Amino acid sequence: MTSTTWKQLLGTEWFANTKSMTFLIVATEANGSTRPVGMIQLPRADIILELDSNNGEELIRTFLLKDNAIMTVKFKFSLLSLSQENLLDASHKDSDISTSSTRSDGVEQAGLPSANSHDQDNITHMFHSQALHSFHEYKRRWDMALLKKAIVLFQMAVKGTPSNHPQMCTRMHDLGTAFFYLFERSRVAKDINMAVAMHQKAVELTLPDDATLPDFLYDLGKSLQRQFDCSGDAKDVALAVAILEKSVNLMSDHHENIFDVYNDLGTCLRHLFQCTGKMDNIDAAILAQRTATNLASNNSNDLPTILNNLGISLRYRFQHTGSAQDIDEAIAVQQNAVDISRTHLSNTRVANILNSLGSSYRWRFTTMGNTTDIDSAILVQDECVQLTPETDRDLPMRLNNLGISLRHRFERIGDTVDIKKTISVQQRALTLVSTNHMDRAAILNSLGTSFRNYFDHTGDINYIEEAIGFQQQSVLATPDGHIHIPIWLNNLASSLLQRFERTGNVQDIDDAIAAQEKSVHLIPQGHAYTQTLLNNLGTSLQHRFQQSADVKDNEEAINAFNKALDRLPEGNPLITRLLNNLGNSYRYLFQCTGDIESINEAIACHSKAVETIPDDHALKMNSLSNLGKSYQYRFTRNKNIDDMDTAISLFKKALELTPDDHADVVHHLHQLATAYENRFAYSQEFSDIIDAVMYYHAAAESSTGPPSLRFECAQQWASLSWKIPQLQSLTLRAYSVAFELLPQVIWLGETVASRHTKLKSISNLASSAAAVAISLGNYDAALQWLESGRCIVWAQLNNLRTPLDDLREVDPQLADQLLHVSKDLEKAGMREQKMASLDNMVEKISFQTEVQAHLKLASLWDSLLEKVRGIHGFDNFLQPMQVSKMLSLAPQAGPVVVINAHASRCDALALIPGAEDVVCIPLPQLPYKKASELQELMSSHLLSGGIRSREVRGGRPAISKTSGLRDILSDLWKRIVEPVLEGLAFSRIWWCATGPLSFLPLHAAGIYGNKTNLPGKKISDFVISSYTPTVNSILDKDRDHKPQTRFTGILAISQPNTANLPPIPCTTKEGQYIEKAFSSSQLRVEFLEGSDATVERVSRAMELHSFVHFACHAYQDQENPTKSAFYLADGTLALEDIINNSLPNANLAFLSACQTATGDKSLSEEAIHLAAGMLMAGYKSVIATMWPISDDIAVLVAERFYSRLLVGQNSELKVEESSVAKSFHYAVQTIREKLGDSEESYLSWVPYIHIGM
Repeated sequence: MTSTTWKQLLGTEWFANTKSMTFLIVATEANGSTRPVGMIQLPRADIILELDSNNGEELIRTFLLKDNAIMTVKFKFSLLSLSQENLLDASHKDSDISTSSTRSDGVEQAGLPSANSHDQDNITHMFHSQALHSFHEYKRRWDMALLKKAIVLFQMAVKGTPSNHPQMCTRMHDLGTAFFYLFERSRVAKDINMAVAMHQKAVELTLPDDATLPDFLYDLGKSLQRQFDCSGDAKDVALAVAILEKSVNLMSDHHENIFDVYNDLGTCLRHLFQCTGKMDNIDAAILAQRTATNLASNNSNDLPTILNNLGISLRYRFQHTGSAQDIDEAIAVQQNAVDISRTHLSNTRVANILNSLGSSYRWRFTTMGNTTDIDSAILVQDECVQLTPETDRDLPMRLNNLGISLRHRFERIGDTVDIKKTISVQQRALTLVSTNHMDRAAILNSLGTSFRNYFDHTGDINYIEEAIGFQQQSVLATPDGHIHIPIWLNNLASSLLQRFERTGNVQDIDDAIAAQEKSVHLIPQGHAYTQTLLNNLGTSLQHRFQQSADVKDNEEAINAFNKALDRLPEGNPLITRLLNNLGNSYRYLFQCTGDIESINEAIACHSKAVETIPDDHALKMNSLSNLGKSYQYRFTRNKNIDDMDTAISLFKKALELTPDDHADVVHHLHQLATAYENRFAYSQEFSDIIDAVMYYHAAAESSTGPPSLRFECAQQWASLSWKIPQLQSLTLRAYSVAFELLPQVIWLGETVASRHTKLKSISNLASSAAAVAISLGNYDAALQWLESGRCIVWAQLNNLRTPLDDLREVDPQLADQLLHVSKDLEKAGMREQKMASLDNMVEKISFQTEVQAHLKLASLWDSLLEKVRGIHGFDNFLQPMQVSKMLSLAPQAGPVVVINAHASRCDALALIPGAEDVVCIPLPQLPYKKASELQELMSSHLLSGGIRSREVRGGRPAISKTSGLRDILSDLWKRIVEPVLEGLAFSRIWWCATGPLSFLPLHAAGIYGNKTNLPGKKISDFVISSYTPTVNSILDKDRDHKPQTRFTGILAISQPNTANLPPIPCTTKEGQYIEKAFSSSQLRVEFLEGSDATVERVSRAMELHSFVHFACHAYQDQENPTKSAFYLADGTLALEDIINNSLPNANLAFLSACQTATGDKSLSEEAIHLAAGMLMAGYKSVIATMWPISDDIAVLVAERFYSRLLVGQNSELKVEESSVAKSFHYAVQTIREKLGDSEESYLSWVPYIHIGM
């Protein structure tokens, strides 16, 4: 029946709407009548394609469904549904209906009989014909839907064609070609892999004498070339060369594709040269493309593309040989290509040639240094981008290449407009590529390099973190064996090196060297980039040598530089960098050996580097600086003042050439300051020391450069000016600048552990500054700086938890934003520093993502603080408190005494209730050396008794027969406590000690012994002593409107047996006493012992109770104090978890465990212990221990303390301001009296201290 009859037969027998079609299925009886056999409904969404074939007698309709099922229906006597699953009646088996259902994966669908071979051939032919039609339409209209339709139809044709069918090779080839075109749009590796597979199969099936074989070979060669673009695997391009050579040998010179084959053969030979570094390959590439040029001389459509590729090959040979003739010819032929293409080709093809021409201009600039070339590169590549449609597949790489040229100009000229535009266009390029796009890795790596360059200029740590993040992703996205892996690894290493220079993280320099060694190993021998890799490897080895002092690193660096120099032609721009770096290594060698020949060699290298680079080059300033350093070091050996004069002159010129906003300004100022300081030491010319102070001053107050270096310069400024009487008035300003920079040096953008590590190198800042201020009579400044320089990390954590009620009344949105950021920032600061190997890039990227998020939070926090301080009345928000404010909020019960121990002097600064000014009490009997000796004696005495070596509460230690501790307590009384107490008439005192005094028991100072143990000779005869880590910790900020504290109960935790730790059986008795005592007073008590004291249960109970008593083992983490923890039944309760809990009722924490108030000697100003952490968590009073305690004494202290505290209390405990301190004082004194005066007695009661209110 005809198509018309078929439609007429459907007639009104089927019903359609926008969502589905309903068919009536009919069959013809023998007598000619019809009968219905079923009905079917098909959703329109199931149909992808409908194809009709009509031979005049019957209609064949084929449906392709979305599940890749194929339904073929012959309309002889009936209609059939489109989907076998929806048949309503199986009686169609009796009718004369022939159907087949085949999935795209070739699996025969069950339930319907297959078509015969003749029908199948007709169907596959129909698929192939329809596919060709769609494919040709695609090439005319460039509609991706048509290409995808063609591929589906080609696949159906191939699947339906027997392997021995004469058309199988053609259908395979056509399917491969369609995938090739798909890859040209998608740039996704799986598409080109499919193209190669199909083309290879087509070639295998084609007979040797078949006329189509040369073309099939050519298309296979092109697909392999593109596969190489994705994989970077040399095997792909080597096979492509072999295939294309075979193709060209089978073609006559008059073949329509002959010049295209020569052109692509040349391109593949060029890629092979990239992999092997063999000059024969690049020479053959150029020869092939010259042949293609001659054959296509009359073809204005293809000639521009061939000329462009010839230019690229000439440029590659230039990169290897440095031949100016090659790069000049490359630019000439590409310019010719542009001129021809403008009149004959589309804008897209013109843009492609402009892109390559720009790269050639850029390469000539990098070698010959003519800035007109880099300007030309940017000009033509900018036009290229303008001519490229937004949807063009090549736009991302064209944007990237424009960015690279802009970056090169920035490196030369230093104009930040260029680097900002670079990052902008490359970020745009990145947004245009999918995650599996073949060009994504290249764009990521280039964008990372641009961020690194921007960091180098600005010193902004965020930029180097961005750089590393992008370059790690680039390496991860590139398959093993790819030709670009060595370059990507090298660029990542350069960024890691930059971060190492900024942060000093040894992991970075080790990773950088590992990556660069791998790059050198992977790069093909003779590759043009080898010298750059060797230079960068040498630079990293240099930096590690400076950190480790391992001479082997410096020797290997020198070998790498010399090896690279030996292979470079004269005039190569890399020579300047190599000479600079080689000179640095010789200077380091001189520092190690003192060999005068080494420093002379350094000066020779640096001098040659300076001579080879023009003044307007961005590297000039660093070359001058390096030369100056070498002269300065030679001066230290020969004391020839001419060398120092030359160094200063060179440093000045380097500074003059450096843009004002460049991060290196601070480095040059610092160099000048140290040079003048060194010359003063030799000449004693007063003008030199004035200049040194001036340059340190300028560096410290510079608006650019690393905060750490500016901070160092501020310290040097202060130290130097204090030594010169005429300049001492400048010292206070210098220290003020140092403290202003301190939050940037100990920055919230780093982990707590990292901040503590940095604090170790500047722990004497506060005491030095305070000593100067006291000497100048500025006690307010002294107290302010002592406060700002102590417990810095705790203060930062406290700031993140500051109440925002007042701010919320003014700007609730800003308050909410600040609260959100503070919580995330606190969490980020607690993260662990992860150490993953370079090979584990996924873990490296995960860690880098955390780092970048942390930095962004810290930057956002800083900007939010600035915004808050701009609001009227909030200008001092989270700023250090003024001393006048401290005095007004200090405790009324007694003075707070801050003791500053410094090499120049020791003093006590007292905040006395009712006083309007800070009172200074000199301590002339306490030289700093004596304070340090006392600390060492204490440590030695405890160690000799086996105490410091034990970290757990347990039995009594072995005690020395000497009177070591008694002597220490006596010295503390005579030299510190007695002078401070003279004239003070208060019953309480708070101690805040610095330096070595932080580890000494001031609260127990006195003259003890049977004969001398008289009233008036011990601190306990006069005052109740408490400690505070900072003044701010005990200020009564809510004095005027704080509610009366209500007691909500005590939580007692006992852990007599902890796995892998010694038993402490008396903790049971301790907990039982507390339970009984509070129950007897009708006060709420919860006692959790052993297995009941789980981490979850204790955490939840702490939220409900005012008091918490830990009788258990504890662990102190000095690297990250928030990881310090109490051992419970099922694990550890870490301080960070306690801090993160909501503890609205927190009042007293009794830490009946070992060393809960022991700090870290290397961080004496940071109060790194559990007791300080409990204050941070919100507890107003903490009872803790300075060293391990005896199990039986611990019970006694607890009993005496709580019995005194509960005197007169019934049903409701009223916690007065000093009641905890008084009860604790009573408990310790009664135990002292009970134990008597002996070394064993002192070791039992002295470790107990009270901290807080």
